[in-house]
Order: sequence, then structure tokens, then C-alpha cells
Amino acid sequence: MLFRGTAHRVTVAPPTRGGAILFFLLLLFLLYPASSQGDMLSLEAGTGFYYSDNAEALFLRYQRDATPWFGLTEYIELSLGGWNGPTGTEAIGISRGAAWFWTTKYYLAGSAGIGYIADKTDNLGTHFQFLFRVALGRRGETYDLSVGWVHYSNGKYFFGWEGPNNGENFITLQVGRVF
Repeated sequence: MLFRGTAHRVTVAPPTRGGAILFFLLLLFLLYPASSQGDMLSLEAGTGFYYSDNAEALFLRYQRDATPWFGLTEYIELSLGGWNGPTGTEAIGISRGAAWFWTTKYYLAGSAGIGYIADKTDNLGTHFQFLFRVALGRRGETYDLSVGWVHYSNGKYFFGWEGPNNGENFITLQVGRVF
């Protein structure tokens, strides 16, 4: 079940139709071929800006190494989380990303994918979203630290969807465990 809370009360939101979508995304994620370098589980938290002022985000991310398409360190990422504030909602997504390591430890990474939000909001007028993440980080043998920018958008201007598309934007700090 999804839980939504405010400072004074907590209500339980009804389950979304996202269960079937979650199953499909997990199936794709688990069947996708991976390399043998290692996976990562991380927690990412941040604060909203622009149209996302007064919001705090929290995401749980699982990265699985992917077969390189562009000669970089590449990965498939499954994310689950959400944000609070006036346009708060829960989100799930799957992305493909790449990291460019300029030393053995420091990198610049970017990912793009699709997501689903539980509730349409004043900033996002559709359940299905595009999601983007850019991060600057440091990876050790068993840990990963990064500062990033996370963006959700429904691509209204490209696809002509009805409803708002101000997007949601967050500056984040991610702490991960590499295994």
C-alpha cells in the first residue's frame, strides 16, 4: 500500500494500477543481460527547486551493469520513491544510463528512462513520465557517493499531451553500496 502523510494526519491511498506496470518493468529488468562488474543499491534524497519548491524527494535505486553500447560503463536502473509537498506523489521508473570515469574513482553519469507516478499533479498531468538523472560521483570498492539532478517530465511539448507539464526537479545526494 502507498502511504501519504502530512504533519498532522496520515491517510492510506488506494493501490494504483501500477502493479502490472511494476511487474512488467521488473521482468524486463531481471531478464536484461548484465556484465560481471557488480550491482549497486542506493538511497537518494534531495530537495526540489523551480516548480518543485517546498518538496523533498527520496528514492531507492538498484543499478545492474548492462552490456555496453557506447564503450562506457553502462547500467540499467530501477527506482522507487517519491516526493512530498504540494505536488507530492510516489514514482517508479526504469532507466538506462552510462558513466564516464575520468579516473578509476571519479565519474560523470547520466540516465534516461520511463516512469509512472501514482497521482497526476499540478506539475505533471499524466501518470506516465520520462525521467532523467545526471550525477557527479565517486566510487570505491564497496561504496558510491554522488550529487545529482533528477527530473520528471511527461514530454507534453513533444507529444502534445493534455494537462500541465511543469516537471519536477530535485538536487540530490546519493549513497550506494556496491556488491
